[in-house]
Amino acid sequence: MNKLILGILAFCLGIFGGCAMKNETVPSKEAVRIFLMTDPHFLGNELYDEGTAAASVRNLRDGKEVVYTDEIMMAFVDTALTEKPDAVIVAGDMTFNGEKASHLEFVQIFKPLSEAGIPVYVIPGNHDLRNPFSRAFLGDTVYHAATVETSDFEEIYADFGYKNADSRDSASLSYMKKLSDHVWMLALDTQKYEYNSMFGPASDSWIREDTQTWMKGIFEDAKKAGATLIPITHQAALKYDRVNFEEFIIGNGSKLRALMKKYHCPVVFSGHLHIQAIFSQNVDGTELYDISTGAISVPENLYGDITVVPGESVSYKAVSVDVNSYAEKMGWTNPNLLDFHDYTIHHFEQETYEYFLENFLKFEDLSEEDAKALARLGALGNPYFYAGKTEEGRKALEESEDWEAYLRHQDHPLVQIFFSKSYENELPQREITISLQDGSILPD
Repeated sequence: MNKLILGILAFCLGIFGGCAMKNETVPSKEAVRIFLMTDPHFLGNELYDEGTAAASVRNLRDGKEVVYTDEIMMAFVDTALTEKPDAVIVAGDMTFNGEKASHLEFVQIFKPLSEAGIPVYVIPGNHDLRNPFSRAFLGDTVYHAATVETSDFEEIYADFGYKNADSRDSASLSYMKKLSDHVWMLALDTQKYEYNSMFGPASDSWIREDTQTWMKGIFEDAKKAGATLIPITHQAALKYDRVNFEEFIIGNGSKLRALMKKYHCPVVFSGHLHIQAIFSQNVDGTELYDISTGAISVPENLYGDITVVPGESVSYKAVSVDVNSYAEKMGWTNPNLLDFHDYTIHHFEQETYEYFLENFLKFEDLSEEDAKALARLGALGNPYFYAGKTEEGRKALEESEDWEAYLRHQDHPLVQIFFSKSYENELPQREITISLQDGSILPD
């Protein structure tokens, strides 16, 4: 199931302590600030042009602004250079489909951060390695493009976590890095890239048995050191009630959840879903939290601003990359970049509308007029959900002239799939502070 379907279904279903280096180490016991981004799906500039072959890249229906991803990331890098976090983490799917050229160009875009003393750390996503769909789109022809193996990935990202890791897992591309004496990052590689060359980029994932043993040792070492451990994954580690597709959650994530419970480590950060979401799961009486940052390539082009106070709390805020201001600063004249926020949402709505309409028109019991009205509702609401603004989305839908079409057809099977009567979010979706001592949500 592709990410667009995930996003649409997710929106519709959603709307209705110690376990607890900036270059290399910040003083112990001080708070550590992290910028986390995920799922840029960057396609290197040499791999596409203005020809007809790239039309499928320019007009995706899943919200990814592939044509402008390099500008989004450059604006993000500029913000990080100004804000100077202690670390920048990229939680997978750096590339569109694992193109080696995309990986190499990605490193060059982020190189100014490491040169400025702001370390960058990455983990692979399911698209990043051994991807048989690695392509170049030039002129009117689609060409095969070289992808990467694990050894290539380690070499390309040597300075982005793999050369200076404090501990490496021998069975995967997982590693541990001490961001400070008392804040450790556990970067978990959960991908099934061994099978990618046969079946394409697998969405489902696992933690290998040897990795589980290594991971348990990291949790134990962090406990002995009195350090707060921050796990980073690509796929979600916890079950998300609004996304009932098992392939988007680590298959044996219970192994990680058990360690989080045992070692009083209540928060994990993930991506992959492309939606901004904060959700929790009670594991044998202990509340655990998964904070999934929305894809930076999808409106509202979010990244996570995280502050870890060792042994005390983890604070998170979703922030939009300010492409508009960066475009003005750089003297760019492209109107899409100068008004990027509105442009991307409008583009997303257009593409989403076409998808909804195709599906609703397949049903003879829906008039063309009502099919269009329901498609407009879906297009209106989807960007709100991707941005973690479900309350605003619910209000916008109910105030729409097309809401009457929903009320007339709310028992229709496809409407039941695409829309829900439940509007409640138990947790905030964009900003939260969690106690590392008992897992409670702390006031702002």
